[in-house]
Amino acid sequence: MLIFFEKKSGHPDRLPESFGVSEWLVVGMGRTGVSSYLALHTQEKRVVGLDADPPYWKTCLPGQTRVYGDAEDTELWGRLPLERIKGLF
Repeated sequence: MLIFFEKKSGHPDRLPESFGVSEWLVVGMGRTGVSSYLALHTQEKRVVGLDADPPYWKTCLPGQTRVYGDAEDTELWGRLPLERIKGLF
């Protein structure tokens, strides 16, 4: 009965299903995370940023690859699709 009220789109808290072609993962997109992301991006590395802070999503750079996720969530690390990831920052 309550299924009628559920959104058709995915929930923002759901875990990422894929990082696409990204090979480097930057966890936390604060000052240090953004610097790491930009350094990797400048070296033409395939990088993705992971952050759970909604204000960050409004200020992120155009073309920046990013996913929503809380690094403190233990379930996140057990189910992240890390098979292509070469390194974490």
